[in-house]
Amino acid sequence: MTAQFTNLKKITNNINKLINLSEIFNIELKYEINKIYNSAKTNAYYIKFYFDEDNYSVFLYYNDYETNNYLYAICKDVNSTYGNYIGTFLFNIQMLLVYLSNTQKINLDNYTDNPDRAAMGIYSLLDVDKRGETREEFYGKNLEEQLLISEGKMYLNINTDTILLVFNKFTEIVNKLDVDKCNIIWNNDYYEKMKKLINYFKLYY
Repeated sequence: MTAQFTNLKKITNNINKLINLSEIFNIELKYEINKIYNSAKTNAYYIKFYFDEDNYSVFLYYNDYETNNYLYAICKDVNSTYGNYIGTFLFNIQMLLVYLSNTQKINLDNYTDNPDRAAMGIYSLLDVDKRGETREEFYGKNLEEQLLISEGKMYLNINTDTILLVFNKFTEIVNKLDVDKCNIIWNNDYYEKMKKLINYFKLYY
């Protein structure tokens, strides 16, 4: 494992530890890191944050032969049966990892049942990938039509604003929660716990 991926593993562990330390959830968050063997990539690892087999996010982190010094990410899967923005939270802790690990770019294929809704919700930090197509093809098209043209492809080039956007997403999540409907997984004091969690990240990173 290169120093780059050793650092990725360390940050993953720290994110997981700080989330559990904040006690924002009534269940423990866990993670897995699995190396892909015989991959065409120079180094490639699946990183999964999860509560159980039905509530998880999985990203592929890799660097390739041509740009070995740069780290990239692909969102492979996000699933939640708990509702209450758990899927959105699991996606955005991967986005936090993307930023903290100095990953350059994230790509995903938006194959959800409602791609435009997902693009405005859980994937709202990303843009429709218009590269490889002429700009005229997207002109005057709404979000649903743009996603059809791009075949669901979305991306984000990571920059210094990304971390603030992720923190804003965390705050947005707890502002939308209904305390009477979400206490199976979220701590009743989720708003204060989220502020504590964000402060943890600011302190350590």
